[in-house]
Amino acid sequence: MVARKRSTNFWHLDGSVVVQVQNTLFRLHRSRLMQQSDYFSALFSGDGRCVSVRVFGRASLVAEDRRDSIGGEEPDVVDSCPVYVARGVSVLDFERLLTALDAGIAYAINPPPFPVLASLLRAAHTLKFKTILGFATHLLREQWPQDLSRISSEPRAHAVETIHLAQQCEVPEVLKNAYYELLRTPNFGQDLAVYLHAESADDSHPLNIATEDDEKNAPPQRLDASDFVRLVRAKDALQKEWMTVVCVAPLPSVVPCPLAPFVNDKNAGEEKLRSAKTCAETRAGDEVEWTLRLIDNGVFERGMADPIGGLQSLVEMDWADMGYCVGCVRERRDAWTEQREKLWKRLDVLLGLKGDDEDM
Repeated sequence: MVARKRSTNFWHLDGSVVVQVQNTLFRLHRSRLMQQSDYFSALFSGDGRCVSVRVFGRASLVAEDRRDSIGGEEPDVVDSCPVYVARGVSVLDFERLLTALDAGIAYAINPPPFPVLASLLRAAHTLKFKTILGFATHLLREQWPQDLSRISSEPRAHAVETIHLAQQCEVPEVLKNAYYELLRTPNFGQDLAVYLHAESADDSHPLNIATEDDEKNAPPQRLDASDFVRLVRAKDALQKEWMTVVCVAPLPSVVPCPLAPFVNDKNAGEEKLRSAKTCAETRAGDEVEWTLRLIDNGVFERGMADPIGGLQSLVEMDWADMGYCVGCVRERRDAWTEQREKLWKRLDVLLGLKGDDEDM
């Protein structure tokens, strides 16, 4: 039998129950756990039934009877307190969950860093702490919003971890943004040499991380092969969309110039006539120089890495300074903004998160 140790921070002398997580014992208050957690409420009922919980995305049966959980007929007792085994959660995650129960207001004012948030979400999901689960889910959604207008062009960390977390804890709404972050990151954020030759990801599995030192020293989490294929397919489709944008300047039939009728109109005002001619000359020049212009200013390259970001770069370019009239600038920006929003919506289908019939 593996030697057990008592938790340094969570061994309350007035506690009424001992919870064993892996090889660590926690002396806690039974009534509080039952109030906060459906899992512990069922576990402490002692009627010998089993409850079904989801542990890292898979259904598992967890014994409610403490005698069954320790593999013996006689109940396990420590310091006159009954011992119950909580399964499917790591020591570090459980400790962070207990800390959150004691410091809820502090976390509401100063949200925890991502590793702590991940621990809270995993533990609360597995052990069914509804309040903590709702809080952690809300924070994760705020960090990975679905609204395109809220997505920053700045790189963000923890995309791979977020994907695993969302899949394990059933928060699918954050997947699209996390996948998108990897789509615009070289090699999808993976060290390909390590990825191709690694035999196992066990060292980075949350259940194998018992301390903060373990967490710091654990290798980065890797994408599943299915997710890697998903990203390759989506990137290929996005780049094809981008090439249709950058290979040919917007056609007059698609983005007409509102001043085009006044190019040869002698009755038009001098300023309007000058603007119309300048815009016409600029548009004519772009029929030849369009792609070269985008290569020279780096927009072409950015769009190949991130087509949705590339479209935003087109929107933000100073077209008026190049000679385009106010109407052409507005029409182009509106067209690229609309195309960007459609591509973002289409990304659900490209990533396999929705079917074609759901892309409405």
